[in-house]
Amino acid sequence: MITYFRKKQSMKYFQLRFLSVPFLFISLFGFGQNLSKTQLLIDLRYMDSAFRVGHPSNLAFDQKLDFRLKIKEVTAKLPETLSAVDYENAVREVLMEVKCLHTSYSAWSGKITTSTKKDSVFPYFIFTNGEKIWVNQKVQDSLPSSLEIGDEIISINGHRADSVLAILMNCHPDDGTGRQISKYIVNNLFPEFLTKYIPVDSVYTVVAKNELGTVHTSVVQACAYRQKVEVDKKVLVQGNQAYYSVLHDSLGYLRIKSIQGKENSFYEKVFRMIADSNVKTLILDLRNNPGGNLFTCMDFLSYLLPDTSYFTFTYPTQNLRPYFSWKDRQKLTIGNAMLRLLKSDSFEKTDEGKVNTFFIYPNPTLGFNGKLFVLTNELTASGASLISSFARHRRESTLIGQTTGGGEYWLNASVGKYPLLELPQSGILIQTSTHIIRYDTPALHFNGITPDILLEYDATTFGKRDLELEKIYELIGQ
Repeated sequence: MITYFRKKQSMKYFQLRFLSVPFLFISLFGFGQNLSKTQLLIDLRYMDSAFRVGHPSNLAFDQKLDFRLKIKEVTAKLPETLSAVDYENAVREVLMEVKCLHTSYSAWSGKITTSTKKDSVFPYFIFTNGEKIWVNQKVQDSLPSSLEIGDEIISINGHRADSVLAILMNCHPDDGTGRQISKYIVNNLFPEFLTKYIPVDSVYTVVAKNELGTVHTSVVQACAYRQKVEVDKKVLVQGNQAYYSVLHDSLGYLRIKSIQGKENSFYEKVFRMIADSNVKTLILDLRNNPGGNLFTCMDFLSYLLPDTSYFTFTYPTQNLRPYFSWKDRQKLTIGNAMLRLLKSDSFEKTDEGKVNTFFIYPNPTLGFNGKLFVLTNELTASGASLISSFARHRRESTLIGQTTGGGEYWLNASVGKYPLLELPQSGILIQTSTHIIRYDTPALHFNGITPDILLEYDATTFGKRDLELEKIYELIGQ
């Protein structure tokens, strides 16, 4: 992928990709395969040793990573023989302690056989606030059921909803200590994701409570999985994973689903169109945006920021290189060399590690100076959270929505493809960050970005209304 950045109004090109969140990572296991608790302990201690020494999150917090107490807590409740599902769930629960959205469970390497089946899933999407589960909408409208939208689910096939949710909420770390990305995943992928906890079946017995408090039992048929589809607004200019619309004469709407390379000409076209129009207010919609290309982020920010800003990109002195395969070590060496050879704005060696600094220069002719609203949610992460943070702290803007999964002050990343850490007993592969990025912002906040206007959905509004746009119309009087 070709990416670029602006340095003193000149262009540098090179082949690197940064800041992407792995998605979708669900696989369904044969529940009969067994491993031992002893194997699990060896794997978890190996992961702890690696991350305690070399993970870039160690540079973000006052205390270094240390999973030992969490490992003891997680394994104390487990039997001596484990299914593949229980084994992976234990790894995921400990991995949440890494506080890095780019470090996550990736796959089984082949020592355990897996299978995927998507035609016998739970027939409802749900809504969760992280503590309870409510019925939200059917996966397929034609399926008959006595469950109603807004019913609180108490149990599924005899498994208590709070026990199921506790496992599913350990599925993916955030930047920081939150569970925002996990909440997003559970809310949007529950029908298929539930099979991480409950074996696939042709029917599901659901005990639920309606709005009046009446408890009832429903037997619902399994169904084939269908993902939710985002409905685009009327498009004026279409990019690869972004588009621009005008909602009213003076109100522009820029939706960025992910931040792709080779999108720079698209953004130039958008901001030229804005400059030539009557648009005084711009809505930047970064909801459900897991990030993407770092240098496209920089180019995009040049249209929003009034002053020169920067961020630093640090490769730690104590790093994970010894734990990677030869192939990943070579890729990492080449990637780090390219950063230096292609002359970031400055490069220095410090006690922390090798530090590259990149400047973001304002666009002198097409910079947008009007009112800016930025829409965020739990999956606003990586490069999208970087843009959100700079928009908040380096220009006047209003953030509306939910707390982001990406950090307000920092994030971890890698050069090129993210290396994999392979656990020695199970062969589970962990996608791992290698560098830390710190933003030029006054916020020393180590968790996600809490919007200026925080909006909370419930089972009756989630997926059915757009509370963020409704709030903007209220604020501007339309």
